[in-house]
Amino acid sequence: MVYSDCYTFSGSENVVLNILLNRSLQEEYEMYFIYRYSKNYETKLRMVLGSSCQIIMQPLYLTRFSDVFYNSNYPEIIKKIFFNIDRIFDFFLIYFIVWVPFCVGKIKKLRPHVVHINNGGYPGASSCLAFALAAKHSNVPKIIMHVNNLAYKRKWYDLPHYFLDRCLQKDINFFITGSEAARMQLHEKRGFDFDKIVNINNTVLQDKFSATTESLIQKPERELWIGFVGLLTERKGVSSLIEAAVILKSELQKRSAKVIIVGDGEQEEELKRLVKEKHLNDLVIFTGFTAEVYKYLCQFDMFVLPSISNEDFPYVLLEAMLSQKPVVSTKLAGIPEIVSNGETGYIITPGNVLELSEKIEILISDSDLRLRMGKKGYERYHSLFSYEETMDKLKKLYSCPTLV
Repeated sequence: MVYSDCYTFSGSENVVLNILLNRSLQEEYEMYFIYRYSKNYETKLRMVLGSSCQIIMQPLYLTRFSDVFYNSNYPEIIKKIFFNIDRIFDFFLIYFIVWVPFCVGKIKKLRPHVVHINNGGYPGASSCLAFALAAKHSNVPKIIMHVNNLAYKRKWYDLPHYFLDRCLQKDINFFITGSEAARMQLHEKRGFDFDKIVNINNTVLQDKFSATTESLIQKPERELWIGFVGLLTERKGVSSLIEAAVILKSELQKRSAKVIIVGDGEQEEELKRLVKEKHLNDLVIFTGFTAEVYKYLCQFDMFVLPSISNEDFPYVLLEAMLSQKPVVSTKLAGIPEIVSNGETGYIITPGNVLELSEKIEILISDSDLRLRMGKKGYERYHSLFSYEETMDKLKKLYSCPTLV
């Protein structure tokens, strides 16, 4: 049984797809996917999986106050009031207390042998923590929590989460992080047993990733594309990419280059306004969300992920490397474990627009360098992050009571 709670289908949800669509796991286990319902998430999930998907999927209707206001047109003051109510409920574990019995009923009905919880950072989603405790109370033999982002340090006054952490430390068999940086932070910031935290890197399900190659996005001849794929939210640093385009405006025009931004999110309208204010409408293109990012990745000449916070082991960087694209990204968490600086791309300081523009300019002016770095990235992916080896590690974790 896989459980996830995310308000939209973003990069970390590919962990779920890797598990559910793995043929070896399908042969060994009956697979269930349970998720906290949101219309946005379910719509994108079904777009990604397609109409022929045979996976058993069941939504859990666990409502938070802020669900009503996400991506709505309500005044900001109203949104803040309800988001603050959520914070109070989270602090006193009110949602947690209400949701645990509900989750116990669902888990006992299906009686899984393994529960794999796909969380964001830590503590992450309240329902993920509730589901973990519910799994323990339902006598599930193996409970695993995937932590897809960096853990936050607990405040000194946060006694409810102190005791909850102690319970989960005992109840969860293994925590998985994508990077060694995230593994270390989960240990240091939350005090979890280092031996219980397993580093299993993200990987790309190549069958699904390559299934879209028949109909690539049409790209004008001799046009150069600087690509971004991801959630349009502040932590992804897309505004830095737009500001870099301002600095490079004449160079972009000279080389017939465009910035292609693939994705959606709460910052979309704000970013579009910024593009308009900077008079970049002809150079920066927004495509919206797509379930088939490979159609764009194959046409990019380079890939840029200018994240400024809250990253671990970005799935999209692996996709870019598998597409043989040079990468420009930032020195955050596990990103330096993915990108070899100066060999497969460049690592810059988060939020440093000047440095970002300099690295982009180097790549747009040197096609041979782009090809060399792209090839090195492709080789690095297959030597370190291959799908087969990564899924073997996960399967071993499911089947063994202890690491060997």
